[in-house]
Amino acid sequence: MDTPAEQTPTGAPAPGPREVQLQLRTAPKLWPFLGAGIVAAAVVALIVAWFGHEANVEAAAASGETVEFSFGALLGFFFVIFAIVGACVGALAFLLVDRIGRRRAYTVTVMAEPVTEAAEPDEA
Repeated sequence: MDTPAEQTPTGAPAPGPREVQLQLRTAPKLWPFLGAGIVAAAVVALIVAWFGHEANVEAAAASGETVEFSFGALLGFFFVIFAIVGACVGALAFLLVDRIGRRRAYTVTVMAEPVTEAAEPDEA
């Protein structure tokens, strides 16, 4: 990507500005996508556990038996299952957005100047 620079007699690139090509693109962050997938999974787990527990209570009342699982146990079970699925969906969404960002990348040419450390002024 670098353009060839003039060589000094020692073989090192000559000091001074030179043109460099850089590729610019947007890059998404992974954790917000995973977090959104898990939050969506928690909402789905809450809904499924609510209606699942309600159906379980009605079935137990009709047959005269006790309820096998509490609401908390159902919520925890469904949350673990749906959180795995939600994290996978969030990761797939991340990969899709990252791929779109790579396709929209563009190349710019800039002048790179060598940086030399300046001598520090004497403090009085």
